[in-house]
Amino acid sequence: MEHEILERPPAGYYFSMVVRVENRKWDWVALMVEDILPGVMLASRRECWVRVPGKHRSYEMARDVAEAMVATKH
Repeated sequence: MEHEILERPPAGYYFSMVVRVENRKWDWVALMVEDILPGVMLASRRECWVRVPGKHRSYEMARDVAEAMVATKH
């Protein structure tokens, strides 16, 4: 199943995790999930994939950049 990859996270979304676009490459995407209110079922949560800017050799480096994208957005 193909997913659209966004360039920026939408407002109200927060970082969940990062994964490589392809094995043995330096390109990463971040899974972003919508901030949910207490009492809202998790099944109704929306999510999207966002491109992590730059080339990163490790999960930790890509994660730090993805977390910073959300921190500067809010």
